[in-house]
Amino acid sequence: MHSVDSSRNATDVHELTLADERYPDRLRSLSDPPPLLYVRGDVELLAHEQLVAVVGTREPTVFGTSAAENLTGALADGGWGIVSGLAKGIDTIAHRTALEHGAPTIAVMGGGLDSVYPAENKDLAARIVDRGGALISEQPFGEQARPQHLIARDRLQSGLSVAVVVAQSGVKSGTMHTARFAAAQGRPLFCPVPHNENAASEGLRVLLERPARELCLILPAWSGAKALCSRLGDRPLARPVSRDGLEEFVHAVEQA
Repeated sequence: MHSVDSSRNATDVHELTLADERYPDRLRSLSDPPPLLYVRGDVELLAHEQLVAVVGTREPTVFGTSAAENLTGALADGGWGIVSGLAKGIDTIAHRTALEHGAPTIAVMGGGLDSVYPAENKDLAARIVDRGGALISEQPFGEQARPQHLIARDRLQSGLSVAVVVAQSGVKSGTMHTARFAAAQGRPLFCPVPHNENAASEGLRVLLERPARELCLILPAWSGAKALCSRLGDRPLARPVSRDGLEEFVHAVEQA
């Protein structure tokens, strides 16, 4: 355990190297694992067998908000811990819903642990740790949540988890980076079935309906991943989740 200068608004922080037995195996098995992982909170939670990432747009509609609350709640009630990115919108809803249901939650941050982004989620970050969860980052103290760090963060959200849920996303949303990483890492991807043509859910329709091999042509986030798209073939990337099928959804995650 490493005590960090409290003037940087930090409490005890664990620094995990790849050689540390506490380093989560699911991250260690990635093609590009963080050589150093900073953790505040329950380190043992990172090795929890039942972790699911719930991610999505920063500007959810009523549909997206409902989907995030219902799917996260069903997972939490089923004994699953929730992983997300502490961003506005779906991420915030996922963390809050997990806490409301008494489930542990992990926030994967794009900047250093002393730089909660967005700042409005500082209280949420504190509650996550206080309720037995964890904040993690591969970025050192003092590092801001830059765009490239946020994209790199997405691979850790999916990497820590056995499955990924995209509650709502547009086609050009940064959430699609997480979908790409999930596919590359072999993590099952689940999406609620959108009920209308709202552009905020267009990413869900793409993931649920279009052949995976076409995603490089559709999603800017997939640039440079043609080999992966080709390998995934003609099946859609995500599995559908219906409004009245939450029990079936949790069972499907359990089988992942």
